[in-house]
Amino acid sequence: MDHLASTDLNSPEANPAAQQSFMSDFADATHALLMADTPSARADAALRLADLGRPLASPYLIAALGDSAWEVRQAAAESLGRIGDSEAIAPLQNLLDDGNQDALLQQTISQAIDAIAARGVPVTTTRVSVTSPVISSFEPDEDSASTISANDA
Repeated sequence: MDHLASTDLNSPEANPAAQQSFMSDFADATHALLMADTPSARADAALRLADLGRPLASPYLIAALGDSAWEVRQAAAESLGRIGDSEAIAPLQNLLDDGNQDALLQQTISQAIDAIAARGVPVTTTRVSVTSPVISSFEPDEDSASTISANDA
């Protein structure tokens, strides 16, 4: 009975309908974050992922730290801080160390790092990466081909 009392019946793990809703919301938000035409739509998608509150969104948000639009980077940093996944600390710190950000974005990044660290979750050294399908279709140029054939000989 104690186990049932501590289970949130609205959580995706306990309720199939909630799980279906979560997966739909997650798919919609990640798609928008990666594919939306406008920076405001991508930033909104980053914040929607934070609202879902699952570390599953972290690789997508970490990738969004490299978006060309400052508002997307801002929303991604804020969202990573809200989710609290320790995997995000190194990419956030790298962006902060880059120094090419405005003062508001630097503050948001610092706050995100502090929020993650405050959770007391041990920081891991595993790197998370999101691989683009474009990379898998890469065709080497002539210089690469000669290097590859020389190495294969």
